Amino acid sequence: MVNQLIFDETKDYFSQIDLINRYFPKLDLAQLQERIDACLKRRGFYINGYALSSLIIHIAIFVERTSNGFESVPTTVKAAQPAGNEAREGLDEVAGEVCAAIEDLFSVLVSDADRDAVRLMLGANLIHANRFEPSDPEHRHARELLGAIVERVHDQFGLNLSDGEFELRFSLHLANMLSRVRCGMLLRNPQLEAIKSSQPFIYDVAVFVADVIAAETGVSVNEDEIAYIALHVGCLVEGQRANADKLHALVVCTRHNAYETHIDSFLDALDACVVVEGIVPAIDAAGDISRVDLVISTVPLSGYCPVPVVNVSPFFSKQDISLMRERVEALLKARLRTNLECSMRTFFTEDFFAIEPEVDDWRDAICKMSAPLIEGGYAFENFTERLLEREDISSSAYCDIAMPHPLDMDAKRTAISVALFPRGLAWNNATVHAVIMLSITRDDRAFFGELFNYISGVLLKPGAVRAISHAKSYQEFLDALLRCA
Repeated sequence: MVNQLIFDETKDYFSQIDLINRYFPKLDLAQLQERIDACLKRRGFYINGYALSSLIIHIAIFVERTSNGFESVPTTVKAAQPAGNEAREGLDEVAGEVCAAIEDLFSVLVSDADRDAVRLMLGANLIHANRFEPSDPEHRHARELLGAIVERVHDQFGLNLSDGEFELRFSLHLANMLSRVRCGMLLRNPQLEAIKSSQPFIYDVAVFVADVIAAETGVSVNEDEIAYIALHVGCLVEGQRANADKLHALVVCTRHNAYETHIDSFLDALDACVVVEGIVPAIDAAGDISRVDLVISTVPLSGYCPVPVVNVSPFFSKQDISLMRERVEALLKARLRTNLECSMRTFFTEDFFAIEPEVDDWRDAICKMSAPLIEGGYAFENFTERLLEREDISSSAYCDIAMPHPLDMDAKRTAISVALFPRGLAWNNATVHAVIMLSITRDDRAFFGELFNYISGVLLKPGAVRAISHAKSYQEFLDALLRCA
């Protein structure tokens, strides 16, 4: 209970020990963290920041309890056993050293039950240097599981998770996560709601990964662990997306040794947002420019140019770089809006639109909204059951919007059903003002990701969803939704 109260009050600053220390003014938790960090470093172990914060809070609570004369209840859960005698001995030594530090710093006797609890938490969260070796059984099992995940995610979402660095990091995370879940250890994630609301598509991919894990191992993954999966997947996917979103540009300028260096510096600065296809002295020398998205020119261009033109000074100043970045962002945004508007007007229809339909609760909303999709030949007969199965893993409510959909994209035809609830509808632990139900075919999976990313932008605009939910007609709703682009 104390752990839950502290987490709820500090989850935005969960890794800041000085804030946690305010709940235990008699204990020097910063010094405890230093001792633990030093011990782990000596023994070749690593622990992530959130797991370390959880461990320190657990220690602080049992130290307070012990100081007040209360005994702990022995745990019946067995600690995870690292592969290899060296790793197991290292874990025993780390647990013993941590308990010795607790006794030294806080003048308490750590009971056998509390020692077991410390070892349990360490065993389920530490990564030993040896686990980076392919020969480690747990790591090898995690890599095999990762192979299934990579294949299924690519098949379902078209995402490529085949990246050496990602595979190493994520397989290590998988090995520890499975140990934690099997031991009944709960590792809270203070960023859970922030991840769900700011990156709903990435979170949805993580939910799918959790379902693959459950199917392959029989281990159910809770929402906190799903959010950790989202952190790993999101870092890779967002990096890939940033490269994919780059515009292709043609630079028109005269090469001159007086500002040769300035040109190279300018191009280096633009590398984050554009791919320069070439540098030509005049637009006529470029031939067919339909292959590029824009032209960057240091001279005024005469005649018609079929692609956008951005004029910059021949000095390639900081102002020119800022102007370019703003224009590139505007062009990307316009392209996204155009593509998304075309898709929305295709897949959103008035036939599947309702304002405050009569429903008993969110489950009833799912049943009543899915029925017309099934009857209309858009979704399969088991569509409703698959929607509810997805909700059992993790709620599809993202702040003010719920986006129920099956785990897999396997509809007969793509269609979106919308219900507005301006007064709000209780959806698990949230209140939503709009329900957007997705029936997506495999061929339209790109639209699935685009829609989720667009909705995340809508969620970040204060009051946008509530304004959309007050639309008086289908056309008014669609116009209001598109205005948020």
